Amino acid sequence: MRDKKTEDELLKSLPDGHRLTHKEFFVYTTEKTSYEIELYSEINGPYYAVGIPQDGPMVIYGSSRTDSAYNAIQMVLDKIQREEHHFLPDPPFSKDDANE
Repeated sequence: MRDKKTEDELLKSLPDGHRLTHKEFFVYTTEKTSYEIELYSEINGPYYAVGIPQDGPMVIYGSSRTDSAYNAIQMVLDKIQREEHHFLPDPPFSKDDANE
């Protein structure tokens, strides 16, 4: 995990108007697929997270900015779970459909 002393020293060394963003990676696996979860935070600022499925169509699940890493990740997990719960696959394509 991050070292508070190092963060404080880095923050003091940044020129005015500059910022440093920390990024962590997680993998969230469900029965249907796995998702890459990226958690971002500024040294003294808010957190936000982004989730992307490793397979299948490109869908980006994002959180809003929050004061908690837990809340940022939980927002993304909630969106993924909601999407998977309501996901209904398209019916298979048949030759009969092509003639209509």
